[in-house]
Amino acid sequence: MNKAWVFFKNYLLIVVALPALAAVLGAVYVAQEVSPLEYRIYTNAWPNLHTPSTVDSIQTAMSDGKITHWENVVLQRAALADTALTTEGATDDLATERAKLKQTIEAGR
Repeated sequence: MNKAWVFFKNYLLIVVALPALAAVLGAVYVAQEVSPLEYRIYTNAWPNLHTPSTVDSIQTAMSDGKITHWENVVLQRAALADTALTTEGATDDLATERAKLKQTIEAGR
């Protein structure tokens, strides 16, 4: 057991530890909420969305009250394919942009 630990420590620790650390940091990042600009993009795009699946995807992502980086990847591609995305009128306040998107979604129902 001691020889195996020494071998692992000397030759494999960096090879195993760095990808594991990168995976943990990546998982933490994708679980975080998007920036206020991303909410403004969806708010501005909402009136111009034509595909029901894109509308449903954004509504589903907002069902828990926020959009994560993980959800944002799929949503941006869908919204970009459906309409032009802009950040016109954006602020740096996350709560304001999140609330504005919720209001826009509710008004569109």
